[in-house]
Amino acid sequence: MPRAHKGITKSKNGTWSIDTRISINGVLKKIHLRGFKTEREAYAEKVRVVNMYKQGTLTSDTPFYFRELAESFFDDYKTTVKDTTATNRYSTFRKYFILGFEDRSIHQVVTSSSLKEFKSKLIEDNLSSDWINKLLRYMKHIIEFGYKRGWVNVDQFKLTNIELRGIYQDSSKVKERVVWSKEQFNAFLATFSTTDRNYIMFKLFMHLGCRISELRGLQVKHFDRVNKTVYICQQATSKLDGPTKLITLKTKSSIRYIDISLDTNLMLCDYIDSLALSSEDFLFFSFSPNKPIGEETIRAILRKHIKLAGVPYISPHGFRHTNTTWILSGDLSLNEIGQVSRRLGHKDKSVTLNIYFHIHEKTSEKILKNLS
Repeated sequence: MPRAHKGITKSKNGTWSIDTRISINGVLKKIHLRGFKTEREAYAEKVRVVNMYKQGTLTSDTPFYFRELAESFFDDYKTTVKDTTATNRYSTFRKYFILGFEDRSIHQVVTSSSLKEFKSKLIEDNLSSDWINKLLRYMKHIIEFGYKRGWVNVDQFKLTNIELRGIYQDSSKVKERVVWSKEQFNAFLATFSTTDRNYIMFKLFMHLGCRISELRGLQVKHFDRVNKTVYICQQATSKLDGPTKLITLKTKSSIRYIDISLDTNLMLCDYIDSLALSSEDFLFFSFSPNKPIGEETIRAILRKHIKLAGVPYISPHGFRHTNTTWILSGDLSLNEIGQVSRRLGHKDKSVTLNIYFHIHEKTSEKILKNLS
């Protein structure tokens, strides 16, 4: 029966390490892992590894699989980013790092030939240079995470800096931001019935040009049918499978009133009245009006109907880019650009200009005309 010895120590850099031994049939096995943020985290990992030995699922010769390293890295990574970022990144980690290496051990993956193969596969898949370099950085971060915990040796860690160098970014091949024409958006809407709740949701989403978290956070009370405005003041976020929570927007400039057209105003009035929604209900929901629709639900519906419409794929954030492109389709003054900035929730005109170099806008009335 394996026997664990005490051995949780604090390093000079403030992190915690496991430095202990267990006895397996009279043979001592040393466990040395490092880089834990807290003593509790180090102790939990020690208990997990020791229990694996006790249960017979781990022996002195059992390799750690790369997918386990990737999962451990992601568990740590998601505590350092916003909930929505973690949710969006999970599919990437699952595809390329958790499922991408199947049942290969860490030591099988962190070799010169395997890392070259990983890099070559990304290039063969015709991904953009920017996306390839981002995935290479993620791989380096995962391996560094393993090195700090003793799962990857120093030679393997150094190897990653050689084999996972970024590729040359040819500016002539940089993919432009994908936006829809009005004809493409109408083709997308045509895949829904005009009475479908999702038809109304996507039509409003495009009209507002807001962020997906802001759309999810909209409640009936934020719609003013008299003044024909929508008040953007909060966002709904959720961490993977965790509960959804409402949080304030990141800057004061993000809190804004957005003018809507007469047609959009009437559409929302009919929609709210037909469902008899109360002021505290969310505008868009899956099962119960007191809980906002899930982000992945929106993404799944979007993917399905893009395929049905046969139009180019855009992400939910692509609605925001498309909205802005439509608005700025004519010559505008600097004052009018400022109004676009306020509608988008940007801090000032320079932010808008930096993101949309072709920005043009008129007045509130002209903006609504461009969106119709």
